[in-house]
Amino acid sequence: LGATSKSMAGDDVGSGSRRRLLDATSSALRDSMLATLKATYAMSDMTVANVDSILSTLEGIVNAPNDLSPPTAVDSLAFATQLLSATVDAEIGISDTSASYTGSLLSYLLRSALFNNSEATAATAVQAENVTTALRYLAEAQLEGAYAGIGYDMSSSGIHTSIHREEAQYLGYGTSAVYGVVGSTAKIAYPSNFSALAKLKLEGVSNGDYVDTRFATLDVDLYTSFKSYGNQIVTKMYGDSKYNSDLNSDVTQIEL
Repeated sequence: LGATSKSMAGDDVGSGSRRRLLDATSSALRDSMLATLKATYAMSDMTVANVDSILSTLEGIVNAPNDLSPPTAVDSLAFATQLLSATVDAEIGISDTSASYTGSLLSYLLRSALFNNSEATAATAVQAENVTTALRYLAEAQLEGAYAGIGYDMSSSGIHTSIHREEAQYLGYGTSAVYGVVGSTAKIAYPSNFSALAKLKLEGVSNGDYVDTRFATLDVDLYTSFKSYGNQIVTKMYGDSKYNSDLNSDVTQIEL
């Protein structure tokens, strides 16, 4: 599967040497490869190495968004989300390599028919929500077993993420409480009295408990171009967040 997906992308040497299987042939091949990959996953143990291999192959399957049929794009996103969820459940963590594959494959899917505003349907809101769910699982997997003060960044062609873990009592103190991400000028800074403002103790969170901050930017605008479906997508994917071109990204997500 890995060799086939690489051959579909072509040779990286020389601008004229890259090739892709096109139209129905490419679409059918990618459909078949995805089905085989899902069957392989069903028989595989949940290990960091296996997750690396599966995500690598999935990234190769979706690396030509225009060649993906809508059902394959939907299934690819659902499968990526399923795999990341299983990774979290297995408590095995995730490698930087897998994080990179995740960013890359989601970037390709953002440019597929799933988010083509001329083909938007009510289901587009669901797919937008799935992108956020996948990124949330990625953050959870990256922070598996991490101590306070640990953070991870991921950059791909269309998605950039930054996640940090800190003790509740230290949020709002020092420069470590100011977070940003590559690809956006947006920053988040916790005020010095953040713990009191958030009423953490009332929510059952003690000073020594961990608080994770997830920051992500997406270079594809998934909602302002979707006409009547825009409000649905905003509500499902970003809550009450607002589009702001001054942030130097089409979408900025911040989650605590």
